[in-house]
Amino acid sequence: MSKHALYIFENLYNNLPPLVPEQVKNEIGVDLNLWKSKNDFDLGQLEAVIIKHSKNTWPERSAFRELVQRYKTKFGEIFLRNKISKDVDKKYEEFLAHGGNFDQLYYGGPTGFFSSEEMVILSQIMVEVMQDITEHARQAVFSVDRDWYERRITEFEVRLKEIEEKIMELRKSVDGFDDHPDLVEEMKSHILALEQGLSILGPQTHQTQFDNANDYLDERHEEKELFRTLGF
Repeated sequence: MSKHALYIFENLYNNLPPLVPEQVKNEIGVDLNLWKSKNDFDLGQLEAVIIKHSKNTWPERSAFRELVQRYKTKFGEIFLRNKISKDVDKKYEEFLAHGGNFDQLYYGGPTGFFSSEEMVILSQIMVEVMQDITEHARQAVFSVDRDWYERRITEFEVRLKEIEEKIMELRKSVDGFDDHPDLVEEMKSHILALEQGLSILGPQTHQTQFDNANDYLDERHEEKELFRTLGF
C-alpha cells in the first residue's frame, strides 16, 4: 500500500500540467524525494502530503483535464484512425455504422463487437492516442488556448477556496458531536474521502458532494439520536 501511494505521488509530480508555478513544482519534487528516501513511514502522513500538493495544483489539473477532454472530442477519432490498420479501420467503420462511437471504444464498451486480439491492439493504440492528445493540449496552452486556460485556472481557484471553506465548516460541525464519537469518526472519514477526491488518491469528488455534505451530516446525526432514543 505504501509503495502504491509513492507511485501515486510520483505520478502526480511527473504529470503536472502547464503553468503550475515553479515554486510549487519544486516543493513537490523535494517532498517526493524525501519520502522516497525513507525506508519506513506512516501511510497516513504520506497521504496527507499528497492531498496537500494535489490541492495546490487542483486548479491547473482541473483546467488541463477539461482541455484534454476538448481535444479528445475533437481529434480522438482522427488520431485513432491514422494509427490503426486498414482491416481494423474497416471493422471500426462497421462499429460506427451500428451506432458506436469513439467514446464507447475509449471506455472499453464494445468488447463483443471486436475480437479479443483487436481489442488488445485498440487498447494499446488508444494509449498512444491519449498521449498525443495530451501533448497537443500542452502545446495549445502556450498558443491558441492560453487565455482560456488561464481563465479556467482562475475560476477553479475560486471554486477551490469555496471547497476549502466548506471543509473547514464540516470539521467544525463534526467537532460539535462529542456525544456520538462513532459519528465523529465516520464523518472524519467522509471528509477525508472528499479531500482524496480532490487529489488522485480516490474517485473524483464532484461539487454536489461538497454542497450536500452538511445535509448528510445532519441526517446521520438524526439517525444516531433516534437509535439512542430507541435504546440502541
